[in-house]
Amino acid sequence: MDTQALKSKIERLDPATHPALREALIARYMKQTGGDDITGKAQVEDLDQMFKKAANDIAERYVRGTDAHIRMHHPDLCERTESAHERLEEVWLAGRRGEASIEEFRVALKEWQGLHFEQIEVYEREREKGMGDSRCGRS
Repeated sequence: MDTQALKSKIERLDPATHPALREALIARYMKQTGGDDITGKAQVEDLDQMFKKAANDIAERYVRGTDAHIRMHHPDLCERTESAHERLEEVWLAGRRGEASIEEFRVALKEWQGLHFEQIEVYEREREKGMGDSRCGRS
């Protein structure tokens, strides 16, 4: 059953008459929509968990010196990352208020995380070529 048909069926069910069936259909709907509740709103716990996982993934790949190097040598990438961070915060707050879907948050989170990964990759590539920031004799 497609998502719209499932949502329609749930909305037509009387919660007092068929509570177990309604709960099962809502769970199926949430699974199909990636965590959105029946109103299409993101679940706060899902947003928090998704963010924690993305931040941990970045931390695992992070190379010391990346931020300073990118700020100094790639201000455009730094600016794009900051813009993505601002957008992520906007969507996160909207999701917590029930005004943004989990898919909107997922898209903003993926962009933010991807830009951090790009920063790390640029820094590693340039450090290998001897282009790292050497202000203190370190890369």
